[in-house]
Amino acid sequence: MTDWSLNYLSNAAEQPKSDPPGFIPNQPIKKRRNQAQATVEQTHQANKKSLELRAIKHNKAWETAIAPGKALFTTAFMMYMSGSGIQIFSISIVFMTVWNALKGFTKVESTFKPFQINQTIPHATLTHSNEQLDFTPQKLAFIACQVAALALGLYKADTMGLLPTRPSDWIEFWQPQPLTAMSPGSVKPLY
Repeated sequence: MTDWSLNYLSNAAEQPKSDPPGFIPNQPIKKRRNQAQATVEQTHQANKKSLELRAIKHNKAWETAIAPGKALFTTAFMMYMSGSGIQIFSISIVFMTVWNALKGFTKVESTFKPFQINQTIPHATLTHSNEQLDFTPQKLAFIACQVAALALGLYKADTMGLLPTRPSDWIEFWQPQPLTAMSPGSVKPLY
């Protein structure tokens, strides 16, 4: 038989078994030590990555929380430039400001839901890695920015006279005062 042919009919038990290429007989003990060291290092890296991910999520949540506050100055400038007259442009700006603030109140949970998604990192052993993150301060800041936007919109609506806050707005509901005194007398005509 040649070196490049294979005989399937021969008994496999008769052929001597050799070690595979690259096999070193004393390696298993050393390899176990290296694997344990690698596992410790891998766990350390996973814990570090988990902490970094938590910090990134908190920073992004703060950016999301104060984003409506950053837009307040632009909205206030637009309201100032639109004047206090009743025009379609100024009414639409006031409506947009109030509507977006009310929408913000209803979407607090859905705004911060992407940050609540828990990404499991393999080999992380920290106890807080699987806990839900607490974004209560960020949610309160978000709500405070929405309250400020709502107050700004209502203030502008009041300065435009769109809110019924003055007594003259309710004059049709006033009851006439009963007369408490009457003066008798007559007036002669002058002619």
